[in-house]
Amino acid sequence: MKDLYDSIFHRKSIRKYDPDHPLSQEELDSVLELANDSQSLIKGIENTFVLTDKRLPNVRFGQASLLCFSQDRENCLLNAGYRLEQVDLQLAQMGIGSCWYGLSRPTRKVAGMVYVIQLAIGRSLENWRKSADEFNRKPIEEIWSGDFDSDVKQAVRLSPSACNSQSWRIESSEGCIRIYRTAAYKTIIPTGMKAYFNTIDLGICLCHLELALARKGFRFSSELASPCEGDPVKIAEYLLH
Repeated sequence: MKDLYDSIFHRKSIRKYDPDHPLSQEELDSVLELANDSQSLIKGIENTFVLTDKRLPNVRFGQASLLCFSQDRENCLLNAGYRLEQVDLQLAQMGIGSCWYGLSRPTRKVAGMVYVIQLAIGRSLENWRKSADEFNRKPIEEIWSGDFDSDVKQAVRLSPSACNSQSWRIESSEGCIRIYRTAAYKTIIPTGMKAYFNTIDLGICLCHLELALARKGFRFSSELASPCEGDPVKIAEYLLH
């Protein structure tokens, strides 16, 4: 996975785009190439990325849409979030605006795949953040319990999520990091859709976590948890070496 750590502290969900200066075909081709080259969290889950050259009719902003389709397999939502966040961070480096968009269901179909989510993209009329102080996020102590590297904690804290729900809860002790998903928060997300969007969010969170661990020199191995009921739901465990 590319070193995208620095982008974590500057990315922003862009909602204002320049209608007079659409992305060039060369830029659109680069976006699709980034998506196809992104690293999977889970080996064996195939994705297909489709890039429209215009905003879809039921999408409120952006100039184009990067659609993510996946094989319908266990943890495919985690994998999609993990892969698309790499694109999101890379686009911030390139000066191309992007925003996660979960409210639309495109009519486009891909054989053998299910639609997961999309990034709205385009020429931004907004500036990216200059520091972590510009993010609206929960205090670190609300999402992470246990001593650990403060930069790694901050990188995870800044992960984007549906309606800024920040559904991750993390514990660290004795060389182990455990990541959970919780539904214990107030949101406008319909109850029946919380798990769907927040599982994608946890894939984003794991992307940030791994980028930060790698930047700070931690060696690690990871294991995804078996699906279970209840709240919080354990998602993954990272062992540090």
